[in-house]
Amino acid sequence: MRSARRTLPELTSFALVVATVAAGAVVAPALPERMIVGWHVGLDGQVTVRRAPRVLGLVAIPAVTVVLYVALRTTRLVLDEAAGVDVRLFEVLAHLLLAALAIGQAWLLATNL
Repeated sequence: MRSARRTLPELTSFALVVATVAAGAVVAPALPERMIVGWHVGLDGQVTVRRAPRVLGLVAIPAVTVVLYVALRTTRLVLDEAAGVDVRLFEVLAHLLLAALAIGQAWLLATNL
């Protein structure tokens, strides 16, 4: 039971990382050369669109996700129940961060399709 409690969060967080990275690989051929990576609505209502090369649009969020995943897993290995940190809360927050990045990548790709 103890190993399942530890394995399941690691597998689900790894699945979020794989989903974030794989999404770009699946739709890469359909994306334009210069992708929309952000926009800003000014006080006067004018919309400014920022564009970047396709490589940057495909690699930026997955790279941050992988680095964050490695940092979170390393931190999780250091934490133990004797440290006084609620491991379940840590896992929930880690999953929220990884899910937010996965949603951000999906939004970025959907915007450019």
